[in-house]
Amino acid sequence: MLRGSIAQLPRGSCGWAGPVTAGENITFVAGVLFLLGAGAASLWDLRERRVPNTLNLAFGLLGIAVSVVAHGQVGPFQAGLGVIVGGLAMSIPFLLGVYFAGDVKFVMALGAWLGPLGVLKAFAWGSVLGGLLATVWIL
Repeated sequence: MLRGSIAQLPRGSCGWAGPVTAGENITFVAGVLFLLGAGAASLWDLRERRVPNTLNLAFGLLGIAVSVVAHGQVGPFQAGLGVIVGGLAMSIPFLLGVYFAGDVKFVMALGAWLGPLGVLKAFAWGSVLGGLLATVWIL
């Protein structure tokens, strides 16, 4: 015999997620904007071997704006800190000539969306996957 009611079950139990809230709509829109911005920068980089400053600036400012409006994964302070950490993480590879300035600015823009820990994780995973790709190309 079942005890209680559906109202007492945690959200998402029994396959029912309940009504969509305004916060969830903002989070969905922010996710779409993130994917569009990151995808545009990636495609541009693959085709032109450069990422335009205007795209990086717009993507970074949009990430900071989303952190202010959406109160999501990162707040405004964390977004700003993510920009700084992203720049610092890319500084040594940039100085060694591994990456170009557009790549550094793109990772800084990612930091605005992901925050300091998120951008470090993205940088680490990107380095690992880049190393695996280089190994495959060598073989």
